[in-house]
This record gives sequence, structure tokens and C-alpha cells, in this order.
Amino acid sequence: MPPLPSGLLESELFGHERSLYRGPGADHRRFELAHQGTLLLDEIGNLPLDLQPKLLRCCRSKRLSGWQHTRPGAFDVRLVAATNRELAQMVDAGRFAPISTTGCTSFPSRLPPLRQRSEDIPLLVRHFVRHMRAAG
Repeated sequence: MPPLPSGLLESELFGHERSLYRGPGADHRRFELAHQGTLLLDEIGNLPLDLQPKLLRCCRSKRLSGWQHTRPGAFDVRLVAATNRELAQMVDAGRFAPISTTGCTSFPSRLPPLRQRSEDIPLLVRHFVRHMRAAG
């Protein structure tokens, strides 16, 4: 799958002028919508270089200034980012901004793919069956 354009990602995360991209009723301001919650950014290693400093600035300042948003002032969001890439190697290769790895708490977790952990499959099946039963 080709990467999403930087402008589209920026509008999804931080908001946009509704008339420019979508009609009335479109609501794409993930940081604002996640206020007092958690926002998961999967495959952060695919984030375009030009968007990385904007994301870091937003996280550090806890403000959405400069972007279209309806909640004035600060926001409170726990950001969880995941990737299957080696970010240190990406920084060395110039494909990930070094500033994006500073000011962030990192908990590297190396987990082999499920195909190498077949003993986990029955546990996962039981979990999801229980979850689906509870959901009705």
C-alpha cells in the first residue's frame, strides 16, 4: 500500500478547514477527539519527515495552535506509537527525524511474529471468543 500523503495525515491528526477537504459534518481532528484519552499511531516509522516535527511540537506544547480546532487551549492525550522498524537505523539513514526520538519515553518491545509463536494462538482464540460472547 502506498504511503498516505502528508497533507492528508496532517488534516486527520490536527484538523483542517472543512470546506477545503470535505463537506460539513466531516470530523477529522484525532488529537482533539482523543482529549483525556489515548491515541494510537501505528507504524510511526512511516510518518513523513515533514510531519514528524509538527507531531513532536504538538505533543510537547499540548496545544493545537495553528490548526483548525474547536476546543481552545490545551489538550490531554496519551500518545502511543508503534512500529516494526528500527528507528535508530532510520535516523542514521535520514528517514526519521532525530528530534522525533527525543522528549519521548520509549519502551522497546521485541516480539516475534505470531507465525513463530504458535503456542499463543489458542490463548488468542479463547480471548476473542470470550470478547465476542460478551459483546452479544
